[in-house]
Amino acid sequence: MAWVAAAAGRAPEPITEHDGFARSVSLHRFDLSVTALRSVVSSGADAVADLRRLDASSSVNALADLGSVSAFDLHFRWSRRLPRAEESVAFPPGSGERLRAVAKRADQLPLGLGTVRGRVTSLVDDDSDRWRIGVRGTLSIDGVAEDRQRQVPVRLADAEHYAAACNAHRDGHSVGVHGSIARIARSTGIVAAADGFTVHHP
Repeated sequence: MAWVAAAAGRAPEPITEHDGFARSVSLHRFDLSVTALRSVVSSGADAVADLRRLDASSSVNALADLGSVSAFDLHFRWSRRLPRAEESVAFPPGSGERLRAVAKRADQLPLGLGTVRGRVTSLVDDDSDRWRIGVRGTLSIDGVAEDRQRQVPVRLADAEHYAAACNAHRDGHSVGVHGSIARIARSTGIVAAADGFTVHHP
């Protein structure tokens, strides 16, 4: 089980713009698997918190299903265009039950504080979905930035901020948002604080 010890102490490698979408997804899955293994072999709070920041409970439960009977390995092979050593993540026997417990612990933790800055790309305001906007930018959670830009869903605090977002969208101004991380429209986004929305004028 030498690999278990090595993986448990391994720091995720940064994902760069040269990796491409498919490779970035695979690298993210590899780092998530390493973090899940670390939570199993160490039972440390840091690994559980890392999984919460990754919002990875559903993925951890999927790994738990693989480990419901016996030990299992995940093997990762990489393109020859951007070579790196083949790697494996070896989960020991009994991982399934421990992974489910980790996922439950992670779900009970707050997701953290988030920030994003960018252009407003979508606007939604109806009876069941009030004051929601999309901001094209890089989401940061507790000071750690995601590896790529995307449309980040944001729930604004009030109608005044929503009106300001509409004007920013019309005028092409960027906005800044800070607040609590939450699941919004099936994605990880921000519920803006009362003072958490700013329009940046050129």
